[in-house]
Amino acid sequence: MASIKSIKLAPDEIKMCAVRLNGKGDTHIEILYTIKEKHAKKIAAKLMCVSELCQIDEMGASAIQEVANIMTGSFFNALSHGTGFRVDLSTPDYKNDELHLLVDLSVKDVINPVDAAVVADVELVGESSGAKLHMIIIQNPDDARKLLANHKSGATSAQEAPAYPVGGENSELDALLGDILGEK
Repeated sequence: MASIKSIKLAPDEIKMCAVRLNGKGDTHIEILYTIKEKHAKKIAAKLMCVSELCQIDEMGASAIQEVANIMTGSFFNALSHGTGFRVDLSTPDYKNDELHLLVDLSVKDVINPVDAAVVADVELVGESSGAKLHMIIIQNPDDARKLLANHKSGATSAQEAPAYPVGGENSELDALLGDILGEK
């Protein structure tokens, strides 16, 4: 566990572009995609079929939101397939701010009824551009436990994805969740 404010970033990484989405239903998951502003401008320009953007306007933000919406839809489809949970996706919300403020908004939405959050950061790196996109997944520990408990432990057909170690098969994650919840 670490304080978001204690994360040190290079000066060109302090101001980030982000898209926030959440899934609610059988579980609650906050998803926050963050990317350096210079890379977000390049993505928006490409999607808008222009050579360059000086700033991200409403159309640029909409283009970036749509990319995040597609990625999150795929993530929640896989989650539903792997757990059987129904999760409804929110509309994307574009923000431009400092990383700790962006993460703080999502964390505040998941920490009830406990005063803790499970945060996972998945870094996606463009092979030729080197652009880094972070997919920050935030849940309260109770919802994280629910996901682990409902993971399908084996594929029943060739079309299903293989099972990965979770829940009782992943003692390190269980121990971390137990520490967060104050269980012995």
